[in-house]
Amino acid sequence: MLTRIGLWRIFGAFFVFAIAILALSLNLTRSQSVQAAPSATFPSYNPAFGPPAGWTGTVFQLSQDYPKQLPEHEDLPWEKYDFYKQPREFLLAVQKYVYEGNINRGKDEQGNSLDWIVQKNPVRHWYHMPWRHYGDRGREFTHGMTMEFPASAGMLMTRQKGTYNTYAVAFYNPIAAYTIGQVWPDPSQGPNLNGVIFHDGALIAKLLFTTAIESDVPQVQGAYQWNGYVYQNSPACLHQGCPRVVEPVHLFQMDIAIKDSRAPQTGWVFGTYVYKYDQKDAPSVWEKMVPLGLMWGLDPQLTSADTLARPQESIIFDVGLYEHLGCHGRLTGPLDNPNSACESCHMTAQYPGVYPLPNIKGYACDQSPQNSAYWQDLPGGKVFQLQPKDPTYALDYSMEMAAGVQNYYLGTQQAKLSRDGKTYTLKGHKAVYNVIRRQD
Repeated sequence: MLTRIGLWRIFGAFFVFAIAILALSLNLTRSQSVQAAPSATFPSYNPAFGPPAGWTGTVFQLSQDYPKQLPEHEDLPWEKYDFYKQPREFLLAVQKYVYEGNINRGKDEQGNSLDWIVQKNPVRHWYHMPWRHYGDRGREFTHGMTMEFPASAGMLMTRQKGTYNTYAVAFYNPIAAYTIGQVWPDPSQGPNLNGVIFHDGALIAKLLFTTAIESDVPQVQGAYQWNGYVYQNSPACLHQGCPRVVEPVHLFQMDIAIKDSRAPQTGWVFGTYVYKYDQKDAPSVWEKMVPLGLMWGLDPQLTSADTLARPQESIIFDVGLYEHLGCHGRLTGPLDNPNSACESCHMTAQYPGVYPLPNIKGYACDQSPQNSAYWQDLPGGKVFQLQPKDPTYALDYSMEMAAGVQNYYLGTQQAKLSRDGKTYTLKGHKAVYNVIRRQD
């Protein structure tokens, strides 16, 4: 007959054994779950615009290992130049920094170019903005390009007859990428939009390519090319389901944006380079991307009432090409909308979004009540237009971030797109907001 002490000993041994088995089971389960669940990442491109069967060429990978800490402020080459007095030297120093480690990289074992694979840059890593894959104009698979403003007849040169699409991809240096990581710390979660600000030294560079053909636009001759997965029947069919084709596109413009405390009006300096096919003494195609100009403010005083006035917060160079500029001579590139200006469009970056262009029913450049806000010198980090029915977040002149945030809410069905694709409403809300598009 078992004594009471004996019973307690048997019970105790059984209890310890059961706990051990449970612990082992939990450890195995946890180990299996860790191995089975890969870490979440942001998509690199729209699956609808993915590689066709048998593709062996380049496939774009989003550079998204954003810095967790704000990088120490290195000696940035453009900072030794006063962009007010030395604008050309300033822009050439920026260009050299952008090119460093991104061009003339040779080819991989499969014969694919290593240029502009920015996460493998041997000098410094560059990064991409997440959530640009979504939608009809989202990232394609070859180089992560999104479709932007089309170049209609006469935009690139007077003899141009056709309309051509623009495809672009932007890169962020480590200082700029730190801010991206603060907004998007977890790919499985939504953005953190509180207090979005880019820090001094942040630099964004964007390459803009055109589908223009040399027979119609001779200015693209000899330009740097890479393949893009582009809409085949443009401009007749430009939505998911329309056929796409891999074909060469021409680099025609490069834009830069730099957070610079020496620009007190806005905190930003924007610059543009254009391809000049007949540039003399250019050792390579890269030196044929020549500075067009820069701007650090919006010149609020410019109106159509004074036809002789010229911008005081933009500097434009005579590059000897047919060129359209923005309102009243403010800076825009050949692949941009001339009814605005570089910094005016980016100033509207916020969520929920607003229409990024002035009212063009009359004359977009007029200092009318509807348009005056587009020509103000708005400090970075300030809201362009408060939305009366929802919290409004400034996104510090980053239109790409604004587009990405908008895409997240549309792509996760927290917002509903209108039938014409121009407006949306947030789930459970009645307010209607404009879709941010670079095609308007």
